[in-house]
Amino acid sequence: MAREIIVHDQGYLEIVRGTRSYLSDEITAIVVDTAHTPDVAEDEYSDVSGDECGDTDYSQQEVEGKTMAYNVDNEVKVTHDKVNFTADAPGGRGTMAGRFVYYLFGAPGALAPTSRILAHLDLNAAGGENVSSENGEFSVTPHADGLYVVGRPEPV
Repeated sequence: MAREIIVHDQGYLEIVRGTRSYLSDEITAIVVDTAHTPDVAEDEYSDVSGDECGDTDYSQQEVEGKTMAYNVDNEVKVTHDKVNFTADAPGGRGTMAGRFVYYLFGAPGALAPTSRILAHLDLNAAGGENVSSENGEFSVTPHADGLYVVGRPEPV
């Protein structure tokens, strides 16, 4: 079971500063294996690329259906459509394993070493091992409450 998303410092600051846009910039999701130890200070693709999934049925995927909307608690809910990392395998099903999903600014298959990391998600916080799919779909669907929520302070 996945836990909450961890937002990385510099990627999030770029959104807040308006340098990047969650809605209009291309964002790629990748899978990284358990050999990696996440750190929110990691800023770029080069920080995680050495531990990216190398399984034949895996492919980097564009994050589609991105939305930002106010919820009933006056917070900004950030979410996206399901991401299937075996989508390019025959029938959209394959065999692969990984522990973390990373979200980066840039195009799938064309990430530069300096592509900025926005956030990561631990797919197996309880067990610490890779999760796997054998001849199945390896996908991530954000929680109904959103990928993450940005609180809005009360006026003073």
